[in-house]
Amino acid sequence: MSAPECWLEGEEQFERFRAEVSARLRETRLTRTRFLSRVIEAIEGLPAEARTVRDWEVGTQLEACRSAAAAELLVLRTEQAEGPPSEVPLSPEPPSADNGPARAPAAARSTAAPAVRVSPTAPPVPPAYPSPIIPLLRPAEPARVPPGPGLAPQPTPLQPVAPARPVPIGPVPVAVREVAPPVPSRPQWVPREQPAVEAEVLRLSSEMGEADLTGPSGLLLLKVIACRLRRAYDDLAAVGASVSDVRTLRSILQATAREQHADQYVAPLDTNLTPEDPAYWEDLARAYEGMLPALEAYEWFAQHRHHLKQAQIQELLEPIGARQQRLFRMLERRFNARDEQQGALYRELRDCGRDCSFFLTTLNPLTPDSELEHRSQLLDRALKEVRGALEKRLAQESALEALQRLLAEPTFGGGAGDAERLQSAALACLKSGVPKTKPELRNALLDWEAFLEEAPGLDVLCQEIAKEKERLVKKGQAGIEEEEDRPGKGLSQEIELQRQALLPFTRGKRCLFIGGQNREEHRQRIREALEFTEIEWPESDDLYTSPNALAAEVRRSDIVVLLIRFMRTGMKRTSQVCKELGIPVIRFPRGLNVSRAITDFYEQLPRPEPGR
Repeated sequence: MSAPECWLEGEEQFERFRAEVSARLRETRLTRTRFLSRVIEAIEGLPAEARTVRDWEVGTQLEACRSAAAAELLVLRTEQAEGPPSEVPLSPEPPSADNGPARAPAAARSTAAPAVRVSPTAPPVPPAYPSPIIPLLRPAEPARVPPGPGLAPQPTPLQPVAPARPVPIGPVPVAVREVAPPVPSRPQWVPREQPAVEAEVLRLSSEMGEADLTGPSGLLLLKVIACRLRRAYDDLAAVGASVSDVRTLRSILQATAREQHADQYVAPLDTNLTPEDPAYWEDLARAYEGMLPALEAYEWFAQHRHHLKQAQIQELLEPIGARQQRLFRMLERRFNARDEQQGALYRELRDCGRDCSFFLTTLNPLTPDSELEHRSQLLDRALKEVRGALEKRLAQESALEALQRLLAEPTFGGGAGDAERLQSAALACLKSGVPKTKPELRNALLDWEAFLEEAPGLDVLCQEIAKEKERLVKKGQAGIEEEEDRPGKGLSQEIELQRQALLPFTRGKRCLFIGGQNREEHRQRIREALEFTEIEWPESDDLYTSPNALAAEVRRSDIVVLLIRFMRTGMKRTSQVCKELGIPVIRFPRGLNVSRAITDFYEQLPRPEPGR
């Protein structure tokens, strides 16, 4: 290529120079086209692979890189099909005494770019790229501006031209394709009325004095107030009103951020952020307000996480993630800002999903905004349902534990009020929502059906217990395992002392056993140990065939023993008859082992105190 000094020696030299430049630009365009094609081919398939391994950040970057390369390649191929832009005649009008210096033709003057004086030492202006990833693929190249009509060309060496639309170099004006300005996403901004803005500033001042701006929730509330102060500042400044009150409140918020939140970055307090529409600050304030219940829900989740099922965890975290992503996208798109608090919440949500072996779809960058908006509206319902289900389950577990503790008491079943205590515990289980067929409830009460007789609200539970007993009888599993007396083993010293204390009150007495079937071996051992003259053990059905049969048997006895574990009905009626006749009642809540029987007699049989 010829030296720059030869460009203006004549029309022929300049035409030769321009032909060389055009060839150079075509070669550059072709090289760039091939490079972009190789980039698109190399990236193809990588975004899908990144999504497979759940590396969403790399996948998003690859998608952006491929989209930017495809867009630029489309522009280059379109220009190649259309050909270079049309040019005006090369020779300007010759100078004359009438018209002064040479001027460009009228057609060229109407479309030529305005004259701009460019200093040879001015720093190069980097080209605008559609994606921040493209500069990593090619170095920035200096842009050059044509001098325009009437200016002499600068004798600078020729530099590589940026791969955008080629710009002819020289004093010749060219036709430039006009680009329509971007359509604003909102109508033209109109400041609010000054009285309304001043009233809002006064309200925000009062809210700052009453609000607790400490902790994570306090930081969110601080950001809400700061966003509305920024909008108020823009509205007041636009009408020329005083903004001193707004600045004072902003200084207070900055001091609070330093003292209470370790000087954490707060986007609305950054004066370098200037969105296209000041009303965007109100949208951001509402997005921060939406994070307040989301943060409350996440804190509740953190406290009860180990009590929740996986489906409940995902049901609750999805709307929380939707609100976090909605706020993140608004900050990124409208303000090009960051938020450390939201970044930390995003990482915690991501880790929770990873620990539970699922990925929150609302955290996926490819999730549409409409889906995020829909999911974010489900937060209140999801929290209410998950919290209600957990509270109900904990109440059921607590009621069952109380029932099991009651039955585990060593002396339970021997007290006069034990039946009422068991009825209350069983009724509490049913009221808490424990199903009547739940094995933990039904099986625990199999041996205590007599205590639940005629209790209000327990009819359905008694029916289930009866069905289970019938089922066990059919399967041959009925009967209760009891601790047998070991042959040749005597009574312990403690039990022997109890037996000696009972003999004056049992020797020669007649005892009546009610409940279950007669077990002769147990009856004989107890009779001999306590020296009863007789122990009657009739069939329970025989006692309830007539209203007077039970009363007659009780009247002939000195002591009545209720075998609670073997009784299904009649306990309440028997206790009432014994009370009317003044006959002492002994309850055997467990087995018929001799040692246990002596202990039950010793603890329940009324005996006069010594000396009376």
